Amino acid sequence: MELNFLKKALIIPIIKYQNLLDSRHARSIRKPAYLLQISRNKKYYQPKGESPLNLDLMKLIEQPYQRTPFYGIPKMTNYLNDLGLCPINEKRTIIRYKLMDFRAIRAYSIHQ
Repeated sequence: MELNFLKKALIIPIIKYQNLLDSRHARSIRKPAYLLQISRNKKYYQPKGESPLNLDLMKLIEQPYQRTPFYGIPKMTNYLNDLGLCPINEKRTIIRYKLMDFRAIRAYSIHQ
């Protein structure tokens, strides 16, 4: 194992690792990827953005959330389904709430 010391010596963020896998300089990226201990598909992966429907849903969730922050997931899902855009399940609403870092405000009673 030549260059075995390189594995321990390189302590760089993963983004810089990906930049080191430049396929223009080497015939193959297999060995540099092995030495840097990252998978080869990291070099070619392009993350997808949000779909236009999801962006519209986030706008539609934000407006009533500012008026009624006590709406939880089920109520917001019913609200979105009443608008009639497309069928929306609770899971999709949960994911949008998490992306926007929204949490329903819960009213606590004094007498428990």
